[in-house]
Amino acid sequence: MSDSDDNNVIAVRRGDRPGKRSRPTPAPSVTPDDRFEDMHVSLREMQHRIAVQDDKFATLETSLDKLVTSVTLLSDRLQPHGIIRETPPRHVAPVPQQTLAGMTPGDATQSLFPWVDEATLKDVVAQKLDVNHLARLVPPEYRQKAPTAAAMGSWLFDPTSGKTTPILDATNNYGKHFPDSPTLVHALLVYSAIRQLYDTEDQRLRIGFTMFIRQLTIWTSPSSRLPWAAVLNYAIAFFRKYQAHPDPQKWVDIDIQLFAEHVSNSTSPAKAAPSKKRAQVCINFNSKKGCTWDKCYRPHVCESCGSKGHPAHECKSDKSK
Repeated sequence: MSDSDDNNVIAVRRGDRPGKRSRPTPAPSVTPDDRFEDMHVSLREMQHRIAVQDDKFATLETSLDKLVTSVTLLSDRLQPHGIIRETPPRHVAPVPQQTLAGMTPGDATQSLFPWVDEATLKDVVAQKLDVNHLARLVPPEYRQKAPTAAAMGSWLFDPTSGKTTPILDATNNYGKHFPDSPTLVHALLVYSAIRQLYDTEDQRLRIGFTMFIRQLTIWTSPSSRLPWAAVLNYAIAFFRKYQAHPDPQKWVDIDIQLFAEHVSNSTSPAKAAPSKKRAQVCINFNSKKGCTWDKCYRPHVCESCGSKGHPAHECKSDKSK
């Protein structure tokens, strides 16, 4: 019997048709529930692995803590015997701050303002400059001569501290040092430049000082008609109050209290008003043409000496000269 006959016999026994190969049995279909179950099993396996790793890390952390404790105890035991010495902290020299043209603040100040002495510079940087020393920021060739003791004006005595301080009077002490606006602005500009050289981080300083100086120049302009003494008093009082203030915004704003105290209460100088006597006398009578009004109600007296009988242009008294 041939091989084909054998295959036909086998096929008949299995119930298949002879001469044809049997089809493979299809695999069972996978439902969504089966997939979800597989994912759930995988997730539980991952959670188990993470838990195992956490246990390992916790064990390692505990071992490190024990090691640190052991090393610390060992170091404490050996240090008294000189076996382990404390390492002194390493000193790192501060790097000088670079400002203008690669120079340090001190070199830049010495180059730009050589007339500012070391003590004054130190006070400016520390924001403790005595307002009486503000004039030291002006170059010597532009400074006014120091006032004498007789010109210092009044002094205020403090019985508690026993100190005496000059009363703020622009016509005396400060007025002698700063007789005009340009001299004060010169000192404030030098002060502002030094502060900015040593404090380059806060850019608000530049804006604050600039706006303060700008406000002073507005008040001293011819159109404002404010007396220089009042503006100077405000500037000195403002400088004393806000020199060490941590907020540069204060230099931008106007201090209403100081303004009311020193500026608003002052009046600009004006021409002397005519006296009552001058306003009451007859002007025509004192002129060369004379008064021709019969019902004139103003006194016909000399406006120079006040005497009757002669007009002002014929007055021979000393007052008319």
